[in-house]
Amino acid sequence: MNIIEYSNRGSRTVNQDYVIHRSLSADSAIFVLADGMGGYSHGEIASQTVAESIVEYVEQNTTNYTPENLLRESIVFANDVLMIKRMEIGGKKMGTVIAVLFIKGTYAYITWLGDSRVYKFSKSKMDFCTTDHSIVQQLSNKMAITSSIYAKYSAIVTRAIMGDEIKEEIPIEVLSIAEGDTFLLCSDGFHKQLPVEEYAVSCDKVNLKCLDDMARDMDDNYSFIKVTV
Repeated sequence: MNIIEYSNRGSRTVNQDYVIHRSLSADSAIFVLADGMGGYSHGEIASQTVAESIVEYVEQNTTNYTPENLLRESIVFANDVLMIKRMEIGGKKMGTVIAVLFIKGTYAYITWLGDSRVYKFSKSKMDFCTTDHSIVQQLSNKMAITSSIYAKYSAIVTRAIMGDEIKEEIPIEVLSIAEGDTFLLCSDGFHKQLPVEEYAVSCDKVNLKCLDDMARDMDDNYSFIKVTV
């Protein structure tokens, strides 16, 4: 697998995005991108805590569950860890959205909560994208979204990990993969401001230098993990 990770705080004071991956065997690996929720406390701690907890759980329990249940259990575990962390530091509310990719053999297992996304590209064309858990997405399912509605609700997600009870089913998508397929996990600061397909199809050190140079013009943290199998 060819893997590129990138994260930048943009014009924000703090980078609340966190990216991490871990190779588990010759043909399996776990990738997590977490975006700490603005408006709550310690978003940068929430994203790092949850992302690292998911990776830790998957790494230690790979053979104990089916891939789908492994991802679900890892999120429950990370949620519990965040609850403990929140109590330790006295955070009133902490939370993070997540995008997770688990590759095992010729299958990819994807889960997410919130508006960070996972894309899949085959032969340079997008053939899968997660659906945001957000107010804007819910509204767009029922009506045309005006610019004023988008501006008002674009930052509001409907699902996240917050250290509270998880009441809804955790979504899992299972996709077959072939050599040359590319996955892109990215935060909303990335997919709302940058041409996703361009970076998914062609991304190298030159592109990353360009991303660094545009930081002052980016109004949010922007991060991604690109995985080519």
